[in-house]
Amino acid sequence: MAEVLLLGLFHEATSTADTIDQLRRLGLPDEMITVMSGMPYRPEMLGRPRPQRRLGRISLLGALAGCLLGLFLTVGIFLLYPLEQGGQPIVPVPPSLIILFEATNIRMFLFFFPSLFENFFLFYAAAQQFFPQYELTGRRLALWLAVLLVPKMVQEYFLHYQRALDDVVAVDVIKDISRAIIDWFRDRFRLLVDFSPPLPLAGR
Repeated sequence: MAEVLLLGLFHEATSTADTIDQLRRLGLPDEMITVMSGMPYRPEMLGRPRPQRRLGRISLLGALAGCLLGLFLTVGIFLLYPLEQGGQPIVPVPPSLIILFEATNIRMFLFFFPSLFENFFLFYAAAQQFFPQYELTGRRLALWLAVLLVPKMVQEYFLHYQRALDDVVAVDVIKDISRAIIDWFRDRFRLLVDFSPPLPLAGR
């Protein structure tokens, strides 16, 4: 019996998942179904089981090797060749965390060591703009840092622990927002908008 290769082209993940589900109902095993996509879709999004691979173990070994390399670059070198600068520690902690994250690619570093620079910058700019007479003492600074840490930890939890936005494609979000805005204006002002791109003019 000759093998039959069936090729299907889909524009959305939903129609792809529905087609895979129908093929599975027809008795076609998952081993005979191959999905090729330029987007990093998870197997669960397409209704497929997660394949058992050795990639996790290899990634763990790579993360450990990267962690050791990062510790050597951030701690070992500074301890071997200490350079004391006015009031600064020998091992700089914030740059060390950045190097560790880049060397290991472990996103949990971002969760356990969140950066409050952006939040504190906005807070300090707003305080100087609207309350210039407010004195930021040590106790008040600790209190405000604790307050600013709460929304930052929530953000880091959803981004790097739950990974809530990993399956969100920026292009699809932009298209959905633009369509929602255009639909809103169409309903309000009854504008006729054509989503199809203009056809190129044929040259003579």
